[in-house]
Amino acid sequence: MKSFAAALLLPTLVSAHMRIGLPSTWGGNDWSLETPLNSGTSNWFCAGRGRSNAAPTELKAGGTLSVPVICGEASDQPDNGVSICSGDTAAFHKGGGCGIAISYKDPKVIGDFHLISVNHNCPDRGARVNFELPSNLPNGDAVCSWTWVPNPEGSADEMYMNCFNCKVTGGTSGTITKAATPLYWGVPGAPGGYNRPQYNKNFPNGRQHIEVSGGSAPRPTTTYKAPSTTKAPAHTTTYKAPNKTTSTVKVVTTHVGGKKIIRIIRIIRVVRIVKPKA
Repeated sequence: MKSFAAALLLPTLVSAHMRIGLPSTWGGNDWSLETPLNSGTSNWFCAGRGRSNAAPTELKAGGTLSVPVICGEASDQPDNGVSICSGDTAAFHKGGGCGIAISYKDPKVIGDFHLISVNHNCPDRGARVNFELPSNLPNGDAVCSWTWVPNPEGSADEMYMNCFNCKVTGGTSGTITKAATPLYWGVPGAPGGYNRPQYNKNFPNGRQHIEVSGGSAPRPTTTYKAPSTTKAPAHTTTYKAPNKTTSTVKVVTTHVGGKKIIRIIRIIRVVRIVKPKA
């Protein structure tokens, strides 16, 4: 009887995938949030779910967001993800890294999101995954997304995406003007080809670079070289005073051997004018 029960359970485990288990996740505890997204699914994007009425998850600018990345079986027990999901190694699809992105408007397309954090070791056996957040995130209510493009060695052409309500505190009052777009693959509109993007290969681990302008946003960091405070040596100028020149012509007549010799002698006098010291 026990073997029969185990046989019934086996197909469920084999078909398991991954989702996030935050209380503000769009779709709540529905197991189907783990369903992969691909070109033939109708749940692109945000797993096909609309905005949740749940209270937003707080994102402290410059802090860390802890996200349960769990299998569907742990939907009702997200804090027990490791004990429930760790035996189903196929669900992890050999990793690939995950990303957290944010949108301050009602997102309609993947381009409405700004990538703010990446963790290369994600999923992690059903455990919570920590995402470091930029310190200059603008404050306010927003929509956040979790995306995962699995390792191609462990999955088909597919990806995973869950959205959740979020709210940034302790940040700036500016607006994001530049940030990367989350990765997406195998879904309508996604880039094709053989080079599948992955967070652990395409982005650095940790908080991502974003540029924010307006409000209380800090100015972009620039490399400023302060002028030297060393006093320059005094510049020595040699003053050459003009010279006053006079000339005198003198005619000298002599007789040598019965011959008259006339010599014209020009006498030049140079008088140097010295400028007095100040």
